Parts: sequence; C-alpha cells; structure tokens
Amino acid sequence: MASPRGDSPAAARLAPESVEALARVAEMRMAEGDIKGAKDPAERAVRRDPNAPRALTVLGFIQLAELHAAEAYVTFEHAVAAEPTFPMARLGYGM
Repeated sequence: MASPRGDSPAAARLAPESVEALARVAEMRMAEGDIKGAKDPAERAVRRDPNAPRALTVLGFIQLAELHAAEAYVTFEHAVAAEPTFPMARLGYGM
C-alpha cells in the first residue's frame, strides 16, 4: 500500500529548497497530526518564496493549530493577496 505522504518526502530530498516540495511535506505532516514537524518546512518554504500561496496557506493553518489566530489571519490575508483564486487560502482567511 502506498504511503499517505506519496512522493513528497522524496521530492523534498531531491529538491530540498523547492518551495512546492517543502509546502507539500508540511501539508502531509499536518495531515498526520504532526504540527511541530510541519512548521519547519512551511517556514522554510515561506522564507524561500514569501508570496507562495500554498506555503503561506499551510503556515496559516499551522498557526491556527497553535492557537495564533491573529498571526494566521495575516498569513492567510497575504496568501489571498498573492493568489486570489487559491481556494484553501480563501478557506483559511474566512475562518
């Protein structure tokens, strides 16, 4: 049976500074309930590209999970500004 992470960890190993790979690893760790483990790759992705909507959105959901609602709101706002049609950013922004 395939891992729920798919090829995300492999992609991150092959392209350790890929914003999309880092954001995807963070998403998978969040899905597994590993909030602390998700934070580092999400923050690295945002540092690498401060306007990457997926990375910003994942970071926003991590901030929500850590009960940092005001910080998450600003992060989601930035994600929506970066890509107004990205649905998960809009979902987070509306929370």
